[in-house]
Amino acid sequence: MVGQAGQGSSHGSSQASREGSKVRPGHRRVAQWTRGYARLPGIPDEYIGQDGAPREVWTRFFEAFSELTPGDIERRFGSADRHLREAGVTYRAPGETAERLWPLSHLPLLIGEAEWQQLTAGIVQRAELLELVLSDLYGEGRLVAEGAIPAAAIAGSTEYLRPVCGIKPPGGRYLNMYAADVGRGPDGRWWVLGDRTQAPSGAGYALENRLVLSRAFTTLYKSMNVERVAPFFEAFRDALRAGADRDEPRIGLLTRALSVKPISSTPRWRAISASCWSRRRSRGQR
Repeated sequence: MVGQAGQGSSHGSSQASREGSKVRPGHRRVAQWTRGYARLPGIPDEYIGQDGAPREVWTRFFEAFSELTPGDIERRFGSADRHLREAGVTYRAPGETAERLWPLSHLPLLIGEAEWQQLTAGIVQRAELLELVLSDLYGEGRLVAEGAIPAAAIAGSTEYLRPVCGIKPPGGRYLNMYAADVGRGPDGRWWVLGDRTQAPSGAGYALENRLVLSRAFTTLYKSMNVERVAPFFEAFRDALRAGADRDEPRIGLLTRALSVKPISSTPRWRAISASCWSRRRSRGQR
């Protein structure tokens, strides 16, 4: 028995060695993609971490992505690009009147769960701070009275609505929508580059990107356990509903008529429509 077990163990070991020596096509493809890749000195790198090794989230992505053949990858991205063109997803650069097709990056920006939670907490904190600032500017005015904010910066702003001073907004919140442009600083940490509070266009583009890519790479999205965007739109919808004075309000989005394109084809309208449709569908399921 001991001898047979030893022979069996030796055979299994040699078989495992032969299987381990076979490099899967997907692994060879990942090696080709990343061959010669090196961090630029003094610049934060998304792929390579501070320890000099590839970040775990990128490793998982490349391993899953490499299971697709080059022809399949090209076909799926082509389908995604075609959908955006046919859906009329466009944007207008500042200072321009002509609209451009929305470009879809074929290489996503990957953020690990722990880093995403940290970034989320910072954005929430910043939004709460801006809410408190707005509440004071349209309320007690202590920030100006105590010199924390120059009075001229507020009085001279065309965005300041003096007629509504002292009026509490429906739902009790002054800031109904907040987004931030972020980027990595030289130290690798996330920096806020700009605050956006006037229009939810970025949310619409994020929704379009998610719809297109999740359809093109369904298996990849499931294996990567990508954070869902539906909870954001549900919260956005509930916040809009909370500001109404009726039980079943009809929510619409008004925009300036700068083009003849139907509003139903714009990302902003799609964001609102998807939110309302989500509620109707969930009610039907219940």
